[in-house]
Amino acid sequence: MSGKYNGMQAVIHRKCPLAEYVPCAAHFLNLVGQSAVSCCLESVGFFGFVQGLYSFLVTSTHRWKVVHNRLKKKGLPTVKRLSDTRWSAHAAAVKAVVKGNEEIKAGLKEIAADPEQKGDTRKEALNHPSNMDRLETGILALESLEEYVKNMRPKFEQLEAEGKLLSGCEHYEDEMKRNQSPAESSL
Repeated sequence: MSGKYNGMQAVIHRKCPLAEYVPCAAHFLNLVGQSAVSCCLESVGFFGFVQGLYSFLVTSTHRWKVVHNRLKKKGLPTVKRLSDTRWSAHAAAVKAVVKGNEEIKAGLKEIAADPEQKGDTRKEALNHPSNMDRLETGILALESLEEYVKNMRPKFEQLEAEGKLLSGCEHYEDEMKRNQSPAESSL
């Protein structure tokens, strides 16, 4: 997105050479989170399981309804997907699996017992609860992830605010209007 030659930074700079690029602190925070997770095989496996569970459920409206209705009855959060760009989405996805653990497992067992489902679907529905039984890793991941996001967010927001001040972003729009030709302003 921010590539100097082909990314959004380049597109904006071609349209307006006066534009200054300020890297997003939130993006850096996400890169740090991705790097931290990729260092630990347990966390890679766990987040793969969370995404796999979501994918298994969302690819079938029947499977989604079975689990979603159970969660909804108890007022529990819906199973969520992971996001490549937002680590708070990782925390929300893990929290949904942790809080809805019993209802999700019951829904998966219901799917596995349904003779109208294909054999591979029933087998996969049986595999997910056994992975969910190893949720200790997930609970630890959730606690550490929430703590990390909570501690780092103010620091990155401060860095981003300072970056905007240095680049003069808050005055950029006013400056552009003053420098705009009459022909451009009528567009």
